[in-house]
Amino acid sequence: MTEKIKEAALTCFAQNGFAGASLSAIANAVGIKKPSIYAHFNGKDELFLEVFKLALDHEIAFTKAYLENQYSLGLESCLFEYLNQHKQRYEDDMKAKFFLRMSFFPPNHLYEEVMADVYRYLDEIEALFLPLFEQAKSDDIIRKNVNNEVLVNAFMGVLDAVSIEMIYGGDKRTEKRINASWQIFWSGIT
Repeated sequence: MTEKIKEAALTCFAQNGFAGASLSAIANAVGIKKPSIYAHFNGKDELFLEVFKLALDHEIAFTKAYLENQYSLGLESCLFEYLNQHKQRYEDDMKAKFFLRMSFFPPNHLYEEVMADVYRYLDEIEALFLPLFEQAKSDDIIRKNVNNEVLVNAFMGVLDAVSIEMIYGGDKRTEKRINASWQIFWSGIT
C-alpha cells in the first residue's frame, strides 16, 4: 500500500504542486480514506520528501543508464540527444516532470531539504558527465584549452535553459531553445 500511496502522491504533486495536492485526493486515488495515509506516513511533508527522493533517484538512474548506452554514439550525438530525451521525459514521465518542477519550485517550508537533494543530484550528474568531456579532449574532439569542469558547467547551463523553457514555454519554444543553445554550445567547445 505504501508504494501505491507514493505513486498516487507523485501524480498529484506533479500535476498540482505541493499546495494543490491534498491528502484526501491522494487517498481517493488509492481507494482508501485519508486517515489511512497516516499509517504509512507522518503527514504530507514526509510523503512529499519520500516521493521527491524517489524521483531524484529515478533521474540519476536514467542518466547513468543513458550515458552508459549512448556514449558510443560520440560526444556530440550523446549530449544533443540527452537534451532531447530530457524534453521528452518531461512530457512523458511523471517522475521526471515532478522532479523538475519541484526542483525549481520547492514548497517554501521544505526549501532547505529539497535544495540539499537538488544539489546532491546536480553534483552526481556533473560527475557522470565529466569523464565524457575528458575522453573527448583525449580524442581531440573538443578544445583542450578549456577546463573540464567549465565544460560540464556550460553543458549544465544549456540543460538549465532547456528546463526553464519546458516549464514555461511549451513544446515549440523548447525545440527552438534546444537547437539554438546547442549550436552555440557545440561551436564554442569544438
